[in-house]
Amino acid sequence: MEKNISKHSKSFAWLFGIAFIGTFLAFFITWKMQGPELDFLNGDGYEIINYPAKNSAQNTQTPEIVVDTSDWVDYYNEKYSLAFKHDPDWKVRSLTNRDGYYVIEIDPGVKYDNFRIYISADDYFALSGVPLQKSILAGKEALDLEGQVLGVMDNSTYFTFELGASLSLKPHFQALLKTVEFR
Repeated sequence: MEKNISKHSKSFAWLFGIAFIGTFLAFFITWKMQGPELDFLNGDGYEIINYPAKNSAQNTQTPEIVVDTSDWVDYYNEKYSLAFKHDPDWKVRSLTNRDGYYVIEIDPGVKYDNFRIYISADDYFALSGVPLQKSILAGKEALDLEGQVLGVMDNSTYFTFELGASLSLKPHFQALLKTVEFR
């Protein structure tokens, strides 16, 4: 007894086969690209494994954004001899004794988180136990957490400059830091 296979069934079988082979090839190519590259060049019989570089945020260089600060206005806090410049549209306010810190908040607008400067005679704000690098801020050695939080000591007073959650404003925060002075 002979069965006839319909034209639609044959088309479906061909499409299914092509999809299966395509999926297999995609997985194979992806696996090959992510796996280590084996080199057998070592004369001692050891395999040399070279892992390809991953495309991560750390390996990707973003172009530096230049912020024009020529029209920025001066802020000076006489009590702590701290001066910096800021965008004239931003609001600056001081909060006394917030969890033991004197806090200066720089408000860049409604849709952004505020920059904060924590000032204390006892310690930096939130810099304990995190991986820090050293940098320079206003001519003084600073503790630097990826350019987002910086701590600097001036005349036995601890200053912690914090970007906040608005990472898109990091170039503006960096520009503000370049204007900081301790008078």
